[in-house]
Formats: sequence, structure tokens, C-alpha cells
Amino acid sequence: MVRGRGLRGLQGLGLRGLALHLAVVVLVLLQLASASATNEWSAEQSEEWDEEETVSSVSVEAVLDGKVSLPCDIDPSDKTSDRVNMVLWFRDASGKPIYTFDVRGRPYKEAQVWSDPAWLGPRAHFSTAHAVEGVAPPRLPNTPYRTAELSIDRVQLSDEAVYRCRVDFKTSRSKNYQVNLTVIVPPTTLIMYDASGRDVTGGVVGPLVDGSDLILKCEVRGGRPPPTLTWFVNNRVVEGFVERPEDNVLVSRLQEHAMMRRHLNNTYRCQASNTKLRDPTQHSVRLEMILDPLMTRMVAKPDHLVADHEATMTCESKGSRPQAVISWWRARGHDGVKTAFRRGRMENTSSEDLVRSVLTFVPQPSDDGAVILCMATNPELRSDKKFNEDRKMSDNITLNVVYPPIVSLKLGASLNPDDIKQGDDVYFECDIQANPRNRGIWWFHNGTPVTHNVSAGVVLSTQSLVMQGVTRAHAGHYVCKAANDQGETASQPVRLRVKYAPVCRTAAPVIVGASLDETVRVHCAVDADPRDVRFTWRLTNSADTFEVAPQKTGPHNATTSELRYQPESDKDYGTLTCWGRNSVGGQTDPCVFRVIPAMRPGPVHNCTLRSAPASNGSSLQLLAPVAPGSGTGNALGHGLGEAPAPGSGVLDVECMAGPDGGLQQTFHLEAYESRTMKLRHNATSSEPAFRLDPGQLLPARTHTLHLVLYASNAKGRSQPLTMDGITLRARERHVEYMGDGEGLSQPLLYTLVATAALLLLAGLVVLCLAYRRRQDGHPGAAAGVAKASRHGNQLDIKQDQCYVVSYTLKSAADCASERKPDILETPRGNGEAAAFNALNAALSG
Repeated sequence: MVRGRGLRGLQGLGLRGLALHLAVVVLVLLQLASASATNEWSAEQSEEWDEEETVSSVSVEAVLDGKVSLPCDIDPSDKTSDRVNMVLWFRDASGKPIYTFDVRGRPYKEAQVWSDPAWLGPRAHFSTAHAVEGVAPPRLPNTPYRTAELSIDRVQLSDEAVYRCRVDFKTSRSKNYQVNLTVIVPPTTLIMYDASGRDVTGGVVGPLVDGSDLILKCEVRGGRPPPTLTWFVNNRVVEGFVERPEDNVLVSRLQEHAMMRRHLNNTYRCQASNTKLRDPTQHSVRLEMILDPLMTRMVAKPDHLVADHEATMTCESKGSRPQAVISWWRARGHDGVKTAFRRGRMENTSSEDLVRSVLTFVPQPSDDGAVILCMATNPELRSDKKFNEDRKMSDNITLNVVYPPIVSLKLGASLNPDDIKQGDDVYFECDIQANPRNRGIWWFHNGTPVTHNVSAGVVLSTQSLVMQGVTRAHAGHYVCKAANDQGETASQPVRLRVKYAPVCRTAAPVIVGASLDETVRVHCAVDADPRDVRFTWRLTNSADTFEVAPQKTGPHNATTSELRYQPESDKDYGTLTCWGRNSVGGQTDPCVFRVIPAMRPGPVHNCTLRSAPASNGSSLQLLAPVAPGSGTGNALGHGLGEAPAPGSGVLDVECMAGPDGGLQQTFHLEAYESRTMKLRHNATSSEPAFRLDPGQLLPARTHTLHLVLYASNAKGRSQPLTMDGITLRARERHVEYMGDGEGLSQPLLYTLVATAALLLLAGLVVLCLAYRRRQDGHPGAAAGVAKASRHGNQLDIKQDQCYVVSYTLKSAADCASERKPDILETPRGNGEAAAFNALNAALSG
């Protein structure tokens, strides 16, 4: 290789200098040959670079830690198709290469590469792909030269230098290409601040209140060369104020005035850039604002609500930022004071711009006419804006609640409820609230309607009840009722207390039986108000009337007094009277007790048998036979019958009670099977009425019952009343006399006559005994006669005697209307008729 500077020197040298120069050239060629033979570039080798040999120079920028390609022109200068032997890369003015690419005597793909580990090492790569593939290499930028590239990975700041590539050709002269590499250092940090100095990098600025100013600062640190800062608002470039508070720090300040709703969600971007080789460093923030609601309204306001029925109201609000909080309020009265509505439940839902609140509650009558408001408030804007309806933050509805009347009853205001006496005038007032208006009012006393009756002193006006001259009958509970389209309502009951003097609870005289020297307790019970009653007892006998000694009266409880009375002689029998007195006055009519000698109760009489239909429609037929014999026959008639099937019907036995002997009595019934006299049923009752089920009493198909009825008290049993030969069968209900069809038999006729005679004789004996006792002045005897005469057919018969009682089986309707002794129908035949007439006359007398 011959260098240009040496050629110019030959012209000025002589032969001596030429010989010396040739020797130098020979030595250089030998060295090149030696280097070619070893195919290595010694680290000791170097050359001096003459800048005049440079063909071209370009500037290249690289980003720190990035990748850069340094171009090299490998096109021969003479434009021939000469071949490249070697490419050498040098740094700055150093004559020592830092990278070699040797293709001498070998194809490009087998090129021998060396990279100085002190500089580029494995980070450098030389590329000649276009030349290898037979395609013309790319040209240098802004030059007509074709290039190859030295690529450097992970560019470091120390890589910044002036690089020279020298290309050696096979026949052409070498070429040099200079590359000025500049390493760009990007900014290290970029931070955005708001007016308060808060870091808002990459986030949200605000929230700002409507009408306030926005101030943003963008600070960048580091970077070589120093970066430039640019502001963008929604991708539109805006100008900021730049300042440099310290070295390597650059600050740009952006300010916008009077932010409005339309600025919500604006994007503010700060961009820092010092090279075009990479994207700028930038950060953005979004503007958040605090905004009042634009609209608040109630959806589908109801015309009316029904009390005690669940109702729903919906309120919607939009435009608030952040989302509004909807609350419910209640206002009533002229002052319009609002109170939080806390009844029911509230369900809130929201979308991006709409908030909905659903209030579910049960309206009450007290809500009628109230104003319900729904208010939407921004949680960040409170205080004076809370009830600012001019800013469309609320909506309201006046409730129309329909409900049944609300009724309240009270005694007249001028009356003292604890000081109303018999004869006073009283009035009630009924207060009614109703929507719609009530259409009627009704009054009740102890559940019975009260009607307008001026003559009786009862006057009804619009909503009041007036009663003139009240009596104890007016005492009790009063209720007023009202009705409208929603229903009927009754008031609470109000008790009217009417004070009155004592009144005996028992209107009829009470019979008290007592033996001589026997202490009995006589209870005198009265009704009175007030109940604090003082009692006085008197005894009236056949001779005189006198008060009972105080020591004989026991303790009394409010309205009841107890007298412990012991007859010591016949004169102590008579009539006891009890008088009560309270603060109103004394008792007008006393309680009367007739003290008589205690005795056993009298027998029952006037018994009636009645059958009731069974569930299958059958009934009982009662056949009343006459029991043979003179002493025990207690019924008339004779016949046979069949017993009903079980469950076919029931038999009711009802009698009239005889005298109780002055003591409480109990009634008994015994049912026997006539044939075996086996006891089938035994019943006890406080009343002389019994019910029998023949289906349960009689196990066989046909049976005859024998019934015994009597009363008892503490003194013993009464005379029994027997019913013998009662035959039952399932047929129509009636009493049937069963004879031979031609009249009574002669023995039966004699039996009837004899029975009537015995009854007459017994009556005469009783009358005689009563008369004799009256003559002796014995009070018990007089009382016995009175009893006999009062009960008509009650006979005073000795222990071994029996009553003869007629009975028949009647329907329920017949028995309800008739309580007289049953009289048998007259049988067919003249003789029989005479006998029955005589018997009936005896029984009636």
C-alpha cells in the first residue's frame, strides 16, 4: 500500500532519498505480509492517522443503555468491484484498532473478528450482510456511499467518542470513514405536583370545587443534554412557565383559572424530551371536581297511600360529583321544620351519573298531610348548601293517606267519673279522625245499640251522647263506632260508673233450713257502688220483729254479710231480713230469708219423658205398661215393645223439683233392667233433668227399663219416684196404650179404682196431720202445710208408701209449651173412661 503523503515526497528527493524510501516501503510490505500470514492484529501495532485521508464524517446519537449502529463505507473509491480484505475500527486519535474484521483469503461468512475487550468487547458486532448476499449495501445518510455497520449493544456513557473505520481493499486504496458518537442520557425522574405540593404523578389532581383555579407543576431531574418540558391539555399544547431552581432540575408551572363542570376529567400531560431516539418521558393526571347535583326528582308520585299498607317512593339524582347521597326528610306544620325520616328501609343504587334511592315504609294516619322530601347532597359540600332547594337538590310530595276512622271516646270534660250518682246527667264525646270523612256514627252500651229516645232521656247529637237521670242500669261500658270507605272502627270502651244504694242480688225469698241448736250460715249479698256496705239484720217471727244481736253477725266482705244463726226454740223460726247501707243511701227492699225447720227434700214430680231423633232418622217409641200389684205400680197402661238399635236415639227425662227442705238438694236417677233389676245407669245432677242413651244401656234387642228418681240434701233422701215397665223400640215417637181392642179387662179396672181410692185416703191423712200440728202451734207443721198446698200434688206419704205418677212421651215442641202434669188420654169403653176420669181427678186435686 502506498500512502499519498509518500508520493508527494518523492518529487523533492534525489536518488538517495528514493532508495531510502523504497527500503521503508519494503519493510512495511513485509510487516503486512507477516500480519496476513498470522491473520492477527497485534495490540502493539498502531498507526498515525492523517485527517486529510478521511473520506467522510457523520454524527450518530445513542441513548444510554440502548443500541447504536455506526456506519462504515465499504464501497471502493474507484467504483470497481474490488474486494474488501479487512475493516479496522479506531477510537478517537488512537492508532490502535479496537475492532477488526478480516476476510483476507476467506469468504465473508468466515470472517475473522477481533474486539478489544477493554472497550467494546462482546458488545460490538460488524455487519456486511448486504454485501454477502450479493445485494448492494445501503448508502450512508446524505451521501452516495454504501455502508456496513458496527453495532454496539448496551451503550455506555464511556462509549461516547469519535470512531474511524478503515477499509482495506484487495487492489484499491484504503478508505477511512469517521463517525462522531454522542451518548444521550435521558431524564432520571419526572414528577407532577399540585398547588399544595402533593405528588399527583400519574393519578388525579383535585378534587377542585366548581369555580376554583388549577395549579400544576412538572419537575424533571437529570438528562444530558438538558430536556425540554412541554404541557398538553387533552393532547393540545399549552404554554407553561419554566424555571430552574437548581442544577440538573427543571420546573414548568401551569395555571388555569375558574375551573367549571366542563373541565371535569380533563387530562393534563407533562412531557420531558432530550432526544428523538426514544419516546419522551411523560406523566398525566386527570382532573377531578366537586360538583353539585344537576337534578333531583321523585319518580311516579302516588296520588294517595293506604294506611298500614306498604308503600314505595323513588327519588333520583344526577350530576353530582362525587355521587350524591340521597336522604329522606319529613316536614309538617306551618313552621316546616324538617326531621329525618327514619321509618322503613332505604335501598340505594347508582350508575355512572345517576343515583336512585327507594324508600319503602308503612304509612300511618299521622302521616296524612305531611310533606316527604328527598334531598340529594354532595358529601363534600355540606353546611349552607344542605337545604338549598334553589340548586335543584330536593323534591317533595304532600302525603294523602287514607285510613279507617280513628275513634276515641271520653266522658264529658265537666264530669268527675268517680262521682256520678243515680239521677245525674251524663254525656260522652266521641272524637273521630278519618280520611275520607266518616259517613256515620253509632253508640253501644255493653254491646247493645243505643238509639235516640228523648222520652227516655237519651239524646244523640253529631258526636256526643247525652243521658239524663242515669240509673244503675246505665252503668257499664260504652263504645262509639264510625265508618268510612276504608272501614269501620270502634273506640276503646269507656266504663260509666253510677253510684247507687245497695240492692239485694236475690229478688225472691231464700229458704233456709235449720234444726234446733244447729248453726247455719246465712249469706246476704247485695250489689252496691261504692261497695263499702254496712249491714243490719232483723228477725220477724209470728210474734214480733227485732234486730239480731251484733255478736251473732260474722265478718262481712264489701257487699256480702254472713249471719251465723242458731235456732234455739220454735220462736227462732221465721223471716230474716238483711239491710245494707253505703255512702249513697240505704237499701230500699231488704234481702229476705225464711228460716224453717230443716228436713229431707220433697220428691220430684210432674216428670216428662221425651225422645230425640237419632242420626239415622229413627226415633224411640215409649210403651207405658202398668206394673201389676197394688203397692208398687207407678204407671198406667200395659204393652210390649222392641229396644232400639244402639245409637238410634236418646231419651230425655225432665221433672219438677219438690221442696228442698231448706237445704241445697241434689237429684239422682237410677236406671235398672226390669227383668233382672240390674243397675244399668246411675246419674247425679243439680237439676231434675237427665238424658239416657238406650242403645248403650240395653244390650239385647228388646228390654224394659225401671227408672228411680229422687232428691237428696244434707238431711237425707226424698221419697223415690219410680217408672216401671218402660219399653223402647225404634219407631215413631208416641205413647201407645195397648189393650185387647175391646176395652179394659176387669182386673185392670179394679186396680185403677183401688189406686184412686188410696190416693184420696192419703190426702185426707196428710190434711189431718197438718191441721193437728197447726192446733199445737208448732211452726214446722205450719211450714209443712204451706209446702203441701203450694205444690198441689206433693203428698206427705209414709216411708213404705209410693207415689202414683202419670207420664207420657212427648215431642220437644210439646214439652216446651206445656209444663202441667201429664194426663193420660181416656181409653176406649165406658168402664175404662170412668176409671181414668177418677184417676186424673185425683191427680189434679
